[in-house]
Amino acid sequence: RGPHPHLLRGHTSRVRELAFAPDGSWLVSSAEDGTVRWWPLTPAAGAESRVLFDWGRPWVRVPYDYYHPHFLAVAPDGSWVATTGQDFDTVNVVPFGGGETRRLQSGGEPLGAVAVAPDGRSLAVASSASVTPGRILVWELESDAVTRLESEGRVLDLQFLPDGSLLDVVLAPDSATIGRWNLDTREREPIDSSEWTTRLALSADGDHLLWFGDDGWEGQPVWPPTHVALAGLGDGATGRSGDDAEYLWLVDPIDGTKGFVRQYPFFSTQIALMHHGEIVLG
Repeated sequence: RGPHPHLLRGHTSRVRELAFAPDGSWLVSSAEDGTVRWWPLTPAAGAESRVLFDWGRPWVRVPYDYYHPHFLAVAPDGSWVATTGQDFDTVNVVPFGGGETRRLQSGGEPLGAVAVAPDGRSLAVASSASVTPGRILVWELESDAVTRLESEGRVLDLQFLPDGSLLDVVLAPDSATIGRWNLDTREREPIDSSEWTTRLALSADGDHLLWFGDDGWEGQPVWPPTHVALAGLGDGATGRSGDDAEYLWLVDPIDGTKGFVRQYPFFSTQIALMHHGEIVLG
């Protein structure tokens, strides 16, 4: 035993995206070395990691471009993973048990964020991820039919909700907007906006959805709307107050910011939980 009971080694460059198995027995990772790796986390899952997919070349990082170029989405039954990259026009559906990789190509447009429907029968993929305007491709896996949803801006992230509706984060000129798509009517309803929202995350039980940004890790769930909130502490200033929330998570992503910027190896992430205004954890 040690401080890192699951220290996973194998990538040769920075890891940018992780996705867990539905049962938590393994995870997959995407890194700047151009590979997607599978990692067992329990004895039953196996003993050795392996390269699940190789893009054929490492990623080229552009200075001051903070767009997230790596996306992974695992099937609800854990049988495959979908992976995309911003400078490739292909989404790859890679089976875990061997077999042929399926590919959907956008015809030259770079693909970004990817999400899997709750029933596992379709994928939503952000197209034109680095330009404005963009669109979302909804790929029916059984029929290969593709539905295109037009967006007013650059699509940063996608997340299905348990009811089958689709959330997106769209970058507008002055802020990012979060909207909910009804895939039957192809209509989008804006539900929130934030200056720096870039990512969405759904809890494992499907009850809470958080959105996060690059500045202070702000976020707030919308499933259900007011049960829990998340605030980023930053340099002592909180993000969303969460005054109407029963629970409030407080997250300081980098305590010791100046030292971190100067590359000192001394910083931490601090997390606390409030219940009706009182600290109950952390």
